[in-house]
Amino acid sequence: MADFQRHNYLESREAMLHHLAWMHRMNEEYAEKNGGKASLPPDLAKRYNASLARIVSITQFSDSAEAYIAELENWIEELIRQNRSLSLAVREQERGWEKHFPRLVRGPEPESHKEHRRRVLITESQLSMPQLY
Repeated sequence: MADFQRHNYLESREAMLHHLAWMHRMNEEYAEKNGGKASLPPDLAKRYNASLARIVSITQFSDSAEAYIAELENWIEELIRQNRSLSLAVREQERGWEKHFPRLVRGPEPESHKEHRRRVLITESQLSMPQLY
């Protein structure tokens, strides 16, 4: 899922940068049509500079968002590493005694033992409470 989201992000970022480049070209053409950047009248120069400032602020936002996303990815990876090390420590603490007392460690009980224990319990209950059987 993260790869899918990352691909969508990169695709939309490329489209946004293409659109920003187009906006910048249109702004430059507007300035050239009205006599060049240096000779624009004050009201047109204000419009040109405002448009340029918007393009720059959008680009800065994109760059800071990309840096923030990269920082979040690093933070998530760090949390995953911490989680793994903590779960390993907890598992080691819960099961650490086994290396000191290996004979006490039992695996799953075989079916034959379960059946034998069941029969013993039934027999004991029949002897202790015959009125129920």
